[in-house]
Amino acid sequence: MNRSFQPAIDSMSAISNRYHDIKRTAHLVIVGYADATPITPGTALYNELKGYIRQPDPNNEQLNLALSDLRANELLRNLKMIMHTSAPKFSNYNQLKIGYTSYGRGEALPFNNITDYTDNDERRRVVVFYWAILPEL
Repeated sequence: MNRSFQPAIDSMSAISNRYHDIKRTAHLVIVGYADATPITPGTALYNELKGYIRQPDPNNEQLNLALSDLRANELLRNLKMIMHTSAPKFSNYNQLKIGYTSYGRGEALPFNNITDYTDNDERRRVVVFYWAILPEL
């Protein structure tokens, strides 16, 4: 995880440090996706997702939405830990407001420029990370 997020955190710290004398907010967004592979009823994964969405008989689309949401939430949990350990890289880290958001998109296609997706394409099982540091006006 650290190796995946560290280049983005290094970029964030460089930009943030360049404007350390300006009040600023960092926005970090993680979006999870899933493919359209059916989840077999009765399996451990099915039961976990069913409990997560609290529906008695969820359909596959609802299950994949829950799966993508859980993926995003797990990566966000890890990102928060990595940001905390990377705090020394930021000037005035304690004065930088950080907003975190994560959510799942289920079976939606993650990248519109890829036109040859299949239902169970592993390229759909991704999590996308966006960030921005903006001045407070």
